[in-house]
Amino acid sequence: MITGIILALFLKIIELTTGNIVYHLLFDVSYIPILNTWKPVWLIEVLFHFGTCIVSITMLYYVLTFFHLEKSMPVYIIVIGVGSSILYFLTELSNKTPSVTDIGAWIYWVIGHLLFSLTACALIKVWLPNHLEKEKSNIS
Repeated sequence: MITGIILALFLKIIELTTGNIVYHLLFDVSYIPILNTWKPVWLIEVLFHFGTCIVSITMLYYVLTFFHLEKSMPVYIIVIGVGSSILYFLTELSNKTPSVTDIGAWIYWVIGHLLFSLTACALIKVWLPNHLEKEKSNIS
């Protein structure tokens, strides 16, 4: 949730300072069948954004644990950076988001997701040791 809030705030600040509407791509569900019919739209969009944040970081974390890379900041940056770079092109499916040729929006999008990945990994590094210690003390 924290990483999703930071990402949304970053892109909202970009929108307020530059006028670039890349922020809308975070929440847009107009191109997703079924979701685009549910109401209220604002709630579905918020749930979609935060659900995507939670699921993506959780899945990435568990995949990385298999390789013992769950605390590797460069891996989070690379995976999320590349993934978000590609996902930006979903903007082509909506008329509410920036043009797919808007290089500025793409750069803001990628920078925002790099911030997202840094925050997620930092929080995992802070949370994980505390979590493991609590589990050990509960077992004893």
